Amino acid sequence: MLAQIEIHVPHTVSDASKLLRQYGDDAAVYAGGTELLIVMKERLTPVNRLIDIKKIDGLREISIDDAGTLTIGALATHREIARNPLVREHSPYFAALEGIIANTRVRAAGTIGGNLCFAEPHSDPATLLAAVEATVTLESSQGSREVPVEDFFLGLLETDRRP
Repeated sequence: MLAQIEIHVPHTVSDASKLLRQYGDDAAVYAGGTELLIVMKERLTPVNRLIDIKKIDGLREISIDDAGTLTIGALATHREIARNPLVREHSPYFAALEGIIANTRVRAAGTIGGNLCFAEPHSDPATLLAAVEATVTLESSQGSREVPVEDFFLGLLETDRRP
C-alpha cells in the first residue's frame, strides 16, 4: 500500500523543474509510473510528492526533421512508439523492440522517458539507443542540454539528470 502522497500537475517543463528543485529527493517525476509505483509500494524510495508531467504539451510527440533526425518525446508510450509510422520507417528495429517490451499493460502505460530515467540495467530500449548513438535532450528551468544515451547512465539506477 502506498503512503499518502502529494501530486503536483505542472503545465510546462520549467514549472516541473522548479517543483523538482524545490522538493529535491522528496519528489519524483510521474508519467506512466510502471516502475516508479513498484518501488514506492515497496518503500524503496522516500518520495512523498509526485510531479505529474502528463499534461505538459509536446512531450508525447514523435517527429522527424529535415535532416532525418527522429525525435521521440519522453511521454511517448512503448505502444505508441511501436505503432508510429515514422519510427517504423526510420528505426524499424526500435519499433520492433518497443512492440515486445514487458507486457501489454506496460506497453500501454509505460513511457520511453520513464524507462530511460529509471536506469534499470536490463533496459532493452537503453541498450539499443546507446548502440545507435542516440541522444537525450534534458530540459530544466535553467535551459536544455544534449547528452548521448551512453553518457546519460552513470550507474545502477542513476542518471545524469539534475534538478
